[in-house]
Amino acid sequence: MPSLNHIGITVSDIAQTAGFLSLLGFEPRDPDQVVAKDSWIRTMTGYAKADLRIAMVHLGDTAIELVSYVSPEGEPKATTELRDVGNTHIAVTVKDIDAEYRRLRDAGIEFISAPIRVPDGPLEGARGVYLTDPDGNLIELSQETRAD
Repeated sequence: MPSLNHIGITVSDIAQTAGFLSLLGFEPRDPDQVVAKDSWIRTMTGYAKADLRIAMVHLGDTAIELVSYVSPEGEPKATTELRDVGNTHIAVTVKDIDAEYRRLRDAGIEFISAPIRVPDGPLEGARGVYLTDPDGNLIELSQETRAD
């Protein structure tokens, strides 16, 4: 049976994104970035001159691989619209979404909205809010306080 190994995100600055994710509780497990520019990474990525920096951050058992392309340089995402096909997000469960919202907002993090409560349906009572990392990647904070 397959199992999730990690989730990879291409970022412009690994240290900046790792620092941002640390605000959400993510921790680096390997303090040094891996330099990947050998033939295997060039074959695997399909870029003849691939030169990557890679670092892993963890939240519990979830690993996120942060990848920064030194060569060939990438382009910023054209959009961070939730509705766009191919867009993804990371969801992090928190105990007190209002406290996390205030803490992160006070740290200068921008949110799409204030936290909302799901009024009805199977997720009734759950609360959520979206924010973006420094590269515009979407992150959802959720509080699973469903009605009984």
